[in-house]
Amino acid sequence: MPENTSDGWNLAALPLFADVSEADIAEVAALATVIDYPSGSTIFAEDEPGDALYVVLRGQVGIRCRDRWRHEQTLATLEPGTLLGEIALLTDEPRSVTAVTVTEATLLRLAHETFMPLLRQGNGAGHQILYNLARGVACRLGEVNRRLMRLLADQSRLKVIPREDELDELKRKLFTEWKF
Repeated sequence: MPENTSDGWNLAALPLFADVSEADIAEVAALATVIDYPSGSTIFAEDEPGDALYVVLRGQVGIRCRDRWRHEQTLATLEPGTLLGEIALLTDEPRSVTAVTVTEATLLRLAHETFMPLLRQGNGAGHQILYNLARGVACRLGEVNRRLMRLLADQSRLKVIPREDELDELKRKLFTEWKF
């Protein structure tokens, strides 16, 4: 196993740690917690204060959200290597979704309160991780913006409601290819 592991997990393979040195990954890994969850466990709930980022190391995690009638809908199933709750690493915004394990799962948890001092001390790893998070969020936001603008332009030009298949495709992309 590589040196930069936490409880035997190769963290260097995760996008969160792209361009972070092995020594810095080991330092960050020492600040993180690896948690095993049984199937059906709630990792965090919609509207709770966000306090940590998670990375799925093993198993599957379902992402759920309440619709306008307050019924919970499953939006996506996240696989190993996927980030979730990354906004909480930087802000204390409430969670926008509920994350529940679909199978037994192992997750890496990096708490806001642990990460911020690392960032404040000017650690290169903290800055690179912050950059990796910002880049991922910016890419997702750009894609959502492009798709929404295209749908709005079509709707304006044609005076029609966006096609359901277009909305379904945006929803699929948003909740299966992007991270939470």
